[in-house]
Amino acid sequence: MSEQTRVLYLMRHASADSWGILGDKNRPLTPAGREESAFIGGQLADSGIQYVVVSAAARTRQTVASLGLGVDVESSDRLYGAGASTILDIIRELDPALTCVLVVGHSPSIPTLVHQLLSEDSDSDAL
Repeated sequence: MSEQTRVLYLMRHASADSWGILGDKNRPLTPAGREESAFIGGQLADSGIQYVVVSAAARTRQTVASLGLGVDVESSDRLYGAGASTILDIIRELDPALTCVLVVGHSPSIPTLVHQLLSEDSDSDAL
């Protein structure tokens, strides 16, 4: 039995408005952010993404909606404000039958996780 290749995409939300009166969790995307997301969605159209896990923040959910991937999306309160280790926990809890997943979150956790996974001493079995 051969092991199936699994693909993980990690993405920070697109450009968002400043905090303003709405507070951080409710900040929407800017018009430029919607354009960025639509462009990236076109790039990901043939990526094979089967499932998306997205932070519950407005700007991340709007990013995913603008991608237009047409796949199941799970909004996660745990992902909002999560550190890299929590993101890994969320990924590990996903159905193992999913072979291509996108996680959309925030800085600094998404870039930190990317750095950890790409470092020379990272554990290739971490996921």
